[in-house]
Amino acid sequence: MKRRKMTKKMRTLQIYLRLTATAVSALIVCAIVVLVMSLKILSANTIKAAEPEPSGYERIKVYSQYSVQPGDTLWSIAEENLTPEYDSINKYIIEVMYINDIDEESVLQSGTYLFIPRYIDKVD
Repeated sequence: MKRRKMTKKMRTLQIYLRLTATAVSALIVCAIVVLVMSLKILSANTIKAAEPEPSGYERIKVYSQYSVQPGDTLWSIAEENLTPEYDSINKYIIEVMYINDIDEESVLQSGTYLFIPRYIDKVD
């Protein structure tokens, strides 16, 4: 079987078709990448619906006096009065120390009063 010799015009057309096919393939890949990235961004930006709070209720911070009892420590007082608004018991203890101007070396005396923070439900 004899091969036909390609003319310059045919060779140019063949190159053009290959380039066009490559460009179309690249565009399809780009479109898929853009679509996937858009979906990821949309899913990342989706805001989870918050739990509805009962109307008329709000949490507020209050301060109350606490009478130190024999054997009380800052830790035991914190365990008794800690509310979920605090990240940790240590942060609560630091706030109690700050409010009452006491340091780590201070010894709690039975009968003295401390101001302690608490969060409570406020009804409108």
